[in-house]
Parts: sequence; C-alpha cells; structure tokens
Amino acid sequence: MPLVESQKLGYIGEALKRMRGMVNESEVTRNGVIVDWDNFENLLEYLIKEELHMYASEECFFCTEAILNPKSERERMTSLLFERFGILGLDFGYQPIMSLFASGRNSAIIIEMGEDLTQIVPIWDCFVIENAILRSNIVNGRMVTDHLRQLLNQKGFSFHTSSELEIVREMKEKVVCFNGEPNINSQKIDYFLPDLTKIEMSGEQNLSAECLFNPFILNKNVDGLHEMVHNSFTKCPIDSRLDLYGNIVLCGGNSLIDGLDKRLEQELDLLLPKNVRKKFISMDSPQFSSFIGASIYSSRSTITTGWITKESYQEYGPNICRRDRLSLV
Repeated sequence: MPLVESQKLGYIGEALKRMRGMVNESEVTRNGVIVDWDNFENLLEYLIKEELHMYASEECFFCTEAILNPKSERERMTSLLFERFGILGLDFGYQPIMSLFASGRNSAIIIEMGEDLTQIVPIWDCFVIENAILRSNIVNGRMVTDHLRQLLNQKGFSFHTSSELEIVREMKEKVVCFNGEPNINSQKIDYFLPDLTKIEMSGEQNLSAECLFNPFILNKNVDGLHEMVHNSFTKCPIDSRLDLYGNIVLCGGNSLIDGLDKRLEQELDLLLPKNVRKKFISMDSPQFSSFIGASIYSSRSTITTGWITKESYQEYGPNICRRDRLSLV
C-alpha cells in the first residue's frame, strides 16, 4: 500500500492518483507487514477523519492481519490505537479465518491471494490446521504485474515510474486471464493506454499469470500455487482431507484473474489421486472477503467477550494482544 509524501500531510486516495509521477512515493506495507509506521499513522488518521467522518475515541476497532505475522506487529498496532487514537476497544482476526467466516462454512482450505502475499490456510471444523499453513511473498499479484511489464517491454513499451507501474497493474486487472494453453500468438486484443496509445496484445494477457504456476519463468526457485496447495493438503490429517477437497475457497484481489480456478483445478488433478472430488466455492466480492467476514464477526461479538478494552490495555499493556484465536468458536 503506497503513500505519497508531501512536505506536510502527504497525498492519499484520489489526491495520490493525481500526483503520481510528480512526487516521491513510499510503501506503507510490504508482504503483509507495516514497514512505515509514521506514514501508516497518517493514513489511519486520514481514513478516520476524512473518509469515515467519525471519532475514534467513541469506537471499537477490529483489525485483520496476515497469518503468521510477528506478534510485535500486533503489539505496536495495539499501542498506536489506544495511545494515539484513544479507541474504546480492539480485537484482531486473521484474514483467512475471516474469509472462511464470510463463506459461511466450518471447513475449507482458504487460498487468500493478495498483491504481495499469498496465504494458504486449511481450516477444519472451525479450527486452523497450523502445521499446514503456507504463505508466499513471491507467488502473488505483484509477480503477475511484473511479468506483464516484462512482456510489454519486449514489445517496445517501457514502464518504470510509479504512475506507469500503476497503469500496468490496472491493465492486469482488466485483461489478464487463463484461456486454454498459454501461447504468445493466441487471442489478439487491443488495449489503449490513458494517452490513447494502442498496445496490440497477442497473447501477453494469457502468458502474464503463468508465473503463478511456473515461477521459474521469472527465475524464482519456489513452488507454484498448485504445488503450495498440494503441499498444504498433504500436511493435513487424512480424515480432514475429504472436507477440504470439497471446499476450496479462492479469495483476495489476485483471485479475480479469470480462469484461475479452472487452471488450478487442472494442475491439482495432476497431483492428487484420481478419485478425489474437488469443489471450488465461489464468493461474491472475493477481493473483500476478509473485510466482509470481519464485519459479520465483529457485529456478532460484544465488548465483553474477547475484545481488548481500554481498561484492560491500561492494566496489562500492549502484550495483552498476544493471545491467538485460531478458530471460529
């Protein structure tokens, strides 16, 4: 998540889009972890005051986080929200668990695919199978964007600045797909850049996401998405696998790539026993699944059941947040 810095407050939201390419830009988060706390605080203040128009001191906050993040990250967030913003109460939830909540299921393997982090989390009968959790900060949406940029460079189009890279990312969201066998000479489409420059794409839209299954294309010596999912399955108890095979949930922004579910199913067919029945669960707005699940979950909770209150924070300090909730019960 980028934040553009100015001399005072910086540029956020729509103002950021207008200023891209004219100011220095720094990242607030990377690989699911906050890397610039000063600018994160500025961003949070902007969201609370300018977008939500509320007083933080009158509200409880529910924060979603990537699974296996360091506990120090959660502690710092707790201190910031209570000390800087004076909130009433706080709770945390792991993104894949919240996505399961949004799906309305008790058991599933959650494949949460974001811009810079992919999380694979099997959950059986509401409990996370911890030893089967996998995450990757390489096989992600940013990888697809970078591959598309390289393919366009080979056609003579150069994208380097932050504003230009944003154009490539938007192009990825609109045209990248899995459509049969990847072939540079397959379906041809015309794509127009904001300045009306025409790019004749002759298969790049189909090749770009191949790196998710063949990372070596980008010289990355890591498992592909299908291998990660298979490895997670094999680490699960045998009696849980039938439920998990039948409840495969793809979510996160990168899961919106057209045809991804069918391609993943084809690859898993080559790795799993032939008698295994797989089912992919479709969700409305899968890019927002963890937010939707957190909204439902937090609305059903109360300040007296599991939430960190201002009083308990003052008594025990920020390490009160170190407790883990690896289930929905």
